[in-house]
Order: sequence, then structure tokens, then C-alpha cells
Amino acid sequence: MYIAEDRAGRPNDFVLPGADELQDDGAADCPFCPGHEADTPPALLELTGGAKSTNDGGWLVRVIPNKYPAVSAAAEAMASAEGLFLPAEPAAGGHEVIIESPEHVSAAGSLSAEQLTLVLQAYAHRLRYWAGVPGVRYAFVFKNEGYAAGASLHHVHSQLVALPAVPPEVERSLAVAGDYYQRRGESLLLSLLESELSLGVRVVAETDALVVLSAQAARQPYEMLIVPRRRAARFEAEDGGLYGMLAEMLLPLLGALGRLLSPLSYNLILRTCPAGSEFEPFYQWHVELVPRSCRLAGFEWGSGLLINPLSPERAADRLRDALSSGPLG
Repeated sequence: MYIAEDRAGRPNDFVLPGADELQDDGAADCPFCPGHEADTPPALLELTGGAKSTNDGGWLVRVIPNKYPAVSAAAEAMASAEGLFLPAEPAAGGHEVIIESPEHVSAAGSLSAEQLTLVLQAYAHRLRYWAGVPGVRYAFVFKNEGYAAGASLHHVHSQLVALPAVPPEVERSLAVAGDYYQRRGESLLLSLLESELSLGVRVVAETDALVVLSAQAARQPYEMLIVPRRRAARFEAEDGGLYGMLAEMLLPLLGALGRLLSPLSYNLILRTCPAGSEFEPFYQWHVELVPRSCRLAGFEWGSGLLINPLSPERAADRLRDALSSGPLG
């Protein structure tokens, strides 16, 4: 668990707790819009993509330190930590915001494939950077879009967090993948992919490079996995062309989800192997796309179990029907 009291001071475009719509004051007051660069910390990365930008600053994607970080390089131990029953350490690391467009829009699904490709390239840039920072053992990218998914600002963005330790959930997934490889001599996720492709019932879409699956153990209706067909442990080590292919796959998926769920809220989580990990030879990077339409209540909190009211097979059927943009790839 991380405690970050400064996070309470971050701006929030939602009207009141429990609201499901953004209170958008427009680009004039948005710290992520062009012309407001002085309202944020200095940029860590700006990408232009070689295209003409629509803003005076010239950037198309901008990466900045999070002004209200969950972790930071300057983290200090809590003053009261000495008296705690459980050990406490400073929440050291890094927390960044990836501003996905100079345009004041709220949905990644409204971006062009070229723009979204730049966003994915920015992910890779920053993951490669953090892989070389001493003391950082794990960095990952996530996106919260919509109130139910935890978004607090209207302007389209995602985040990167770099941590001094590998999170327990990630450690468990690495251990399971490692155990499977030791027993079977194969990648767990690639074996799952082969099985799903042979059955076909939970395959939502596929190209020569990527496959979209309706997750067997979906935590929410329409949860999906996007998996590369060939073995690749680290997203940031991929060939640059793969980012364009992933962008072209994500956009129609977001459009399909928007037709099935309104208003659409979702979390996108990029799962990639920790740099230098012993599990790298058999781990498979992937994307988890988790729409947020069901709230956790007493049963879930009390039992640690989740109830999904939609089977993954029926979800796959509906998602395939909702994909109206033609064949992917």
C-alpha cells in the first residue's frame, strides 16, 4: 500500500463525488493544453512525429512529471512511521503524465491512428528511460478514462509509475509464468493464445501481429487482452512498427466499447516484464483493457472475489458485432 497525501490536492474535472460526467471548463483553464506549459513541471519528453503541430509549442505528445505524484524521487518517510506496527518506507520512485494530444479532447478513441502511435512510442521512450535508473525495479503505464475508472481531468492522458519494488500482483504473475515454463517449456500466455485461437469463441479480433481475446477470468464485462503473436517480453523493446499496429487495433476496440457502454469508463494497463528480470526469457507483454461498468460492493470487498454478470463468450459475440470499422490491420 502507498500513502500519498499530496494526491488529494490534484485538480478534478468531475463535479462531485459520485458524479459520472465531466465538468469541463474548456481549454482556457486546462493545464494540459498548449499555451499552459508553464502551469506544469518542465517536459521530460516532447514528440512531434515529424508532422505539423496545431499548437505554438510544436508538440503532439508531451510527457511531464506528475505534479501530485503517488511516488517521487524526493519521497520522505512519514513522521509517525516509527510507531507503526507494520514497517514503512519512503514511497520512492517516479510518476509521470503522458499528455496524449494538444487537442482538448477526453477520449483516446477520438485520436487518429498516427496520434495514438506517437502516444505508444512515448510509453516505450519512458519505459526505456526508467529501465536504466538505479533503484527502480518496475515501471508500468496505465490509463484511466472516465469517472468510474478513476480519471480526474478531462484532457486525454495516461500515466507512468516507476517503483522501487515489483508489486505483489506482478510478482505472482511472473512466478506463475515461470512455473509454467519450467513444467511445459513454453510461454504461458502464448500457450493460452494458441488454445484460444484453436477454439475461436473468445477471439474478438486478430491481425498478423496481434490478437484480441475476451478475457476468460474477466473482472468486468467486456474485459479484453491484447497479445502479440510472437514471443516478446518487454513492450519497450518492440520494433517501432508494432506500435502503429497496436494503435490501429485499439481505436476500433474503443469505438466498439463506446457503442456497448455509455458513458464509457475504462482502465488500460500495459503489462511488461521488469527490465533485467530472470523471467524475461518466457514472459509475454500484453495489454489489459478493462471497462468499468460494475462497482465493487460488500461481497467483493469482504470475500476478495469478483462477480461478472456477463460471460466472456457472450462478451466476445457482442464485441465482434460492435466492431463496425471493418477488418483490423
